[in-house]
Amino acid sequence: MVLDNFYVSSRYPNGHPDGAPFEHFGRIQSSEACDHARQIVDFVRIQMAR
Repeated sequence: MVLDNFYVSSRYPNGHPDGAPFEHFGRIQSSEACDHARQIVDFVRIQMAR
């Protein structure tokens, strides 16, 4: 559910009726998104190595 917030904005730049995506995400949200992405990539690497 957390990643859903990032998906729409990155996939559809006009997905927010109130403005551009960069106006809705700050440093904390960006850092959290990077952390989630890193965890996903790490998980996939482990699964691929099996």
